[in-house]
Amino acid sequence: MKKYLFVSILLLSLSFISCNGDKDIYYVKYEVEDDYFTNYGYRTHITVNTEIGYQNFEVVRTFNETFGPVDEDFVANIKVYTTPSDYNEKTVSIYVCKNDAPYVLKAYKKVSGTTVDLSYQIDF
Repeated sequence: MKKYLFVSILLLSLSFISCNGDKDIYYVKYEVEDDYFTNYGYRTHITVNTEIGYQNFEVVRTFNETFGPVDEDFVANIKVYTTPSDYNEKTVSIYVCKNDAPYVLKAYKKVSGTTVDLSYQIDF
């Protein structure tokens, strides 16, 4: 009797472990394209929300970085600031990947100006 009770408890415990093991994994990819990156070489300051908090980057060319894994309710956020204060056109994109699926475009903004702020909360 004790043997059956032990086996039952063990199987029940393993079923809970496997349910927690099925948690979805998400990755976030940020992209920035700017005419001034390639034409004039102005520096662009980029701040992105990552799995370890906000990180800052300074780039001269296009920006394309992937971060994760992150949780389902994660808020992907990218802030872009270009110097000088010319009104150059920027394309900013946020892509999200769930598990092994391909990346999907979730937020997109094409604007003229020196600053862009774009966010997306993961809700697959």
